[in-house]
Amino acid sequence: MVDAFLNSVGHVANGSVLLLMMVGIVIGLLTGLLPGLGGVVVLVLLLPFTLTMSPFEAFALLLSTYAVFSITGDMTSILIGIPAHPECAALVPDGYPMTKRGEAARALGATIFSAMVGALIGAVMLFLLIPVLRPLVVDIGSPELFAIVLLGLAMVGSLSGKSVLKGIVAACFGMLLASVGTNAQTGIVRYGFGSLSLLDGLSLVAIALGLFAVPEIMELHARGRHGVSERPQLSGGVLTGVKDVLARPGLLVRGSLIGAVMSMLPGLGSAVGQWVAYGQAAQISKHPERFGTGVIEGVIAPASANNSKEAGSLVPTIAVGVPGSAAMAILLGAFVVVGINPGPSMLGTHLNITYFMIWMLVLANVIGAALSFVFLKSMARISVVPAMTLMPIVSALVIIGSAVSAARWSDVVTLIVTGVVAWLMRRAGWSVVPVILGFVLGGNAESFLWISVGTYKTSWLHSPVVDVLFALTIVLAVGTAWRKSRSRRRAVASGTVAEADGPSRAWTWGSLGLAAGFTVLGAVALTLAWHWPLEARAFPTAIGGLLVVLGLLEIGVEVRAMTRHRRATPVGDSPAGAGVSPGADVGGVGVGAVPDAAAPVGGPAPDSLVPEPSGTRVPGGGAGLAEPAVAGTATGVLDAAPAAEPPAELPVNRSLAGLGWFVVAAALSYGFGFLIGMIVFVFGYMMSTRRGLIRSALMAAAVGVAFYVLFVLVLNVAMPIPLIGPSFI
Repeated sequence: MVDAFLNSVGHVANGSVLLLMMVGIVIGLLTGLLPGLGGVVVLVLLLPFTLTMSPFEAFALLLSTYAVFSITGDMTSILIGIPAHPECAALVPDGYPMTKRGEAARALGATIFSAMVGALIGAVMLFLLIPVLRPLVVDIGSPELFAIVLLGLAMVGSLSGKSVLKGIVAACFGMLLASVGTNAQTGIVRYGFGSLSLLDGLSLVAIALGLFAVPEIMELHARGRHGVSERPQLSGGVLTGVKDVLARPGLLVRGSLIGAVMSMLPGLGSAVGQWVAYGQAAQISKHPERFGTGVIEGVIAPASANNSKEAGSLVPTIAVGVPGSAAMAILLGAFVVVGINPGPSMLGTHLNITYFMIWMLVLANVIGAALSFVFLKSMARISVVPAMTLMPIVSALVIIGSAVSAARWSDVVTLIVTGVVAWLMRRAGWSVVPVILGFVLGGNAESFLWISVGTYKTSWLHSPVVDVLFALTIVLAVGTAWRKSRSRRRAVASGTVAEADGPSRAWTWGSLGLAAGFTVLGAVALTLAWHWPLEARAFPTAIGGLLVVLGLLEIGVEVRAMTRHRRATPVGDSPAGAGVSPGADVGGVGVGAVPDAAAPVGGPAPDSLVPEPSGTRVPGGGAGLAEPAVAGTATGVLDAAPAAEPPAELPVNRSLAGLGWFVVAAALSYGFGFLIGMIVFVFGYMMSTRRGLIRSALMAAAVGVAFYVLFVLVLNVAMPIPLIGPSFI
């Protein structure tokens, strides 16, 4: 073992290996910024170049690229509230509100440092597990995986804002979306409606971008010439973020271990560990109600889990030749290319290569983090760029990313529809986080359940490991409900909130309409699934029935709260700052009170308190989050930063206009291809916002050149065929 370790060190010091590692790091950091372009796509594109390489050179290129891919993806989640990849979405609920408060540099500093340390912890864990890898992975079967998925779903209560019931309804909606497509047990296409594009189900990339990106694009348009943040704290903010991480070592270690262990289990997917780490951080927090409003713990936990997953996913790949993720499946192809069989030989004759992989993960993350810190302040200044300048660029990237992930236009439709639903949920005070959690875990739950039943009948229910996990699930779910109830009672007793049923502004006609819509959706799902075979209908029937019952319950809660509010508030006597009364028509859309511009994506109801030591809050349940003053002034901020403050509330009609522009961009891309469609869209949008002919033409040309170079010449990704013209445009 010592000889193998020393041999691996010698290969790390090889000049060609170091050069290829640096190339991989640069490729990973750059491509990580592009929405929809997952790590799998990048590894597939690099795989042909490894044909003539030695095993050490090949793995230096591939592993260094994959190791740093998520670092820059996390940055987009924090800076503009749009996750470049589904596994980066857990950074949005707390990272983006920090940017809105002018703390982008602090959030980025904490994220990069957490990611680096998380990767190191994952690599150390992989090193320590090498002697026991094979039995550890082989003994984990579908019953244990099913129990782990249920444990993850129990986190919904922690991630659902102030209303656990709303969170469970939203999670059921996500699980129902996961049931769309061909059923593996029977071959029946569920909820396909005759569309060939739905045979494989809905795209995770399209769902994630729809939930988090589309509402933010609409808000970018509504902000106009204002930036995401008006008072960015760049000086000293990075160091503050690093200190935040060092002050919370327990949170950092737990998040890293969760990410590594979850990615070690084949079939769970790379996005699961980050959400579980985020939910666990909220679960053990003394103030779980503050998660989703911009707390640093909500950044540290998912960031550390996101970069420890690479080491975890290598465990089953090396030990038994079973890929721990889709990216690891591509890495198996690299094993074949270089003539190595993963499995026992990796822990025997090729142990030096195993150690070499660990070295690559460590060095790539350290160097990648160092490079990210160098350019971090420049990245943070994106938050003060006028929103109307960001809007067309971000829209183009999101549409291209959703379409090229599976090379089909139907994913763009999924993107838009999901985005509209997510925007309505945000406006009505519902959290969108449970939706993505339900979608990610829902399909896995059904698959593992049927495999367990088909393989073990009912005997798997008596497994000690499964029983312990079930018990933990119950304890977690009950404990979350109890803690939230206790927190609510304390808030009422202290006078923080006026009544136990929740703030008046959260109970709006829009929220009631959403509850009714989800109830009807559950009823339709039940009706359509009624005549399917048992294996095909069991899961959607159970989820649809639960959605109907819980939806009706939520309708009752909404009506009861609205009735109480009307009795408590005489007509025409609305307290100052109480917002819009239930049912009020805001900007022509009856969705009740409009959340403040600082309300986090998928966060809790707009009346949440800002989790800052100053204790700043909105008097009388005001229009939104009160932004605390940020210490210090920004230096070196772009000259384009606006001089005036944006309105306290973003107009609904301007947000809907942003949606209209987004749909136009999608339609132009479908009709004429991405190259022509995006050039026309960017030029038209810039002209409509009075940016001038020359500036509009230059921006459109820059977008067109960047698209052609990146996606056609360099990456050569598969493009869906447009209505008119060749597929590459």
